[in-house]
Amino acid sequence: MKNKKSETLEEAVSRIDDGATLLIGGFGQPGVPEILIDGVCDLSRRDLTIVTNNAGTGHSGIARLIEEGCVSKLICSFPWAKESFVFKELYDAGKIELEIVPQGTLAERMRTAGAGLGGFLTPTGVGTDLADGKPSMTVDGKDYVLEKPLRGDFRPHQGLSGRSPWQSDLSQDRSELQSDHGHGLGLHDCRSAGRCRH
Repeated sequence: MKNKKSETLEEAVSRIDDGATLLIGGFGQPGVPEILIDGVCDLSRRDLTIVTNNAGTGHSGIARLIEEGCVSKLICSFPWAKESFVFKELYDAGKIELEIVPQGTLAERMRTAGAGLGGFLTPTGVGTDLADGKPSMTVDGKDYVLEKPLRGDFRPHQGLSGRSPWQSDLSQDRSELQSDHGHGLGLHDCRSAGRCRH
């Protein structure tokens, strides 16, 4: 595996092009890689699809991506939290597309993509609006919906690390930055790795 160095945040996130799909972890604010998200915002990327748990909180992190016009589509499980007022305003104005996916189904769609599978059958959503337009079938007398894999282009993440500030290791599928707060930041390139998990 070939190792490279990425000296700045801008250099690391510059691989993210307009129209990319980002798989972003976290629950509310905890776990959201806000430093990497700020880097994407600073580059004014557009037409991004964000796959995450919720629609962001306040004006930072995912909410900042949405507020600055970087996001054209949000795929999430919980879009209507009180703190997600930025998303709600833009959604009501018709400026962002929403796909609601039950949380277990969201995780399994990403796992299915990572495993190289063509989809999976689930009883979740049968008989509801969530199943509209999706193939369905009956197995042993039980109805199922076919859910297709959910692939991403990049997966920004954060974790703890003791490395020096802004040290960056950039391999063919992974870029890691260390902030001055001791958080290890990574940007997995799902395109070259062939798979990516949330």
